[in-house]
Amino acid sequence: MSAARKVVNLIDAVPSAATLARWQQAGERWVASARKSARVVSAGAAWKMDALADTLTFHAVGEDTVRERDAVRWLATAEVRVPDSPVRGKGTPDGGIDACLVVARLADRASGELLDTRYLLCDPALAQDAAQVARWALWTDAAEAGLRTLRHAIDHFAQDAHDAAGAAVAALQLGMSVLRLEHAPTAAAPAFLARLAGRTVRPGAPVPGTVLNEGMGRMLALLDVLENYPGRGAAAPAPATDPTAEAVQ
Repeated sequence: MSAARKVVNLIDAVPSAATLARWQQAGERWVASARKSARVVSAGAAWKMDALADTLTFHAVGEDTVRERDAVRWLATAEVRVPDSPVRGKGTPDGGIDACLVVARLADRASGELLDTRYLLCDPALAQDAAQVARWALWTDAAEAGLRTLRHAIDHFAQDAHDAAGAAVAALQLGMSVLRLEHAPTAAAPAFLARLAGRTVRPGAPVPGTVLNEGMGRMLALLDVLENYPGRGAAAPAPATDPTAEAVQ
């Protein structure tokens, strides 16, 4: 049998001590996003995260694409303590939560320009898996983007519906279609839907899910108009008969 997998809680902020104690008893780990201006204690001194990051040694751990630019991912870590209360001045309050600071930077491969920086705090037990911690943060971003697309679809397609439950299900199905198109775009569909939504996109550039939702809504409205256009179902007039033709027969 395979070994049991660890549960890793991906959260927006460092949890309370009580929550951490509960997770530790259950054998669970945690990863939290952090602001660069947040203060932590390292080597007995209080630091803002961005200032502490400038003292660390970064190592290249892979490549990525950011805003259509080839980038190199750099990673640095440090053992820190997150105080229970805000740090004032240069003081270092007692107590707090031991954590590992993970700083992930993306730099343009050609020019070296810094494109993005991410600050993460995680369970010290994950210090050896810092590269994986950084990838988890990216997956969280992708999941949040997908959820935003679905929430927008429900708000966009289910508005003014008489059957709220049925409309929500239909809107969710349309949102899933848009989500699949967003992740596996065809050659022409995203640009077509963007034009229907009144948006201009560069060739090859990804189209946001919200724009695809708007374009899908307008396409469905156009199809509805064509389907119910007055006179569409009326029978075509019968051709006029030629009495002389009957006489000839």
